[in-house]
Amino acid sequence: MLSKIAEVMAAVLDKDDIIARFGGDEFLMEVQRQKETDILLVTKDLLENKSFIYSIY
Repeated sequence: MLSKIAEVMAAVLDKDDIIARFGGDEFLMEVQRQKETDILLVTKDLLENKSFIYSIY
């Protein structure tokens, strides 16, 4: 599952952005953007990506 999340983040973020695993299922991102609207678009893309939806039973 972690590798899938990393794939999705890498697809949305630029090569200059940094992704770090902070905890079990927590990630930190350093997004190299100048405008707040650009950062909000990255956040929206990540939240709307259906690959993040998992059902574990």
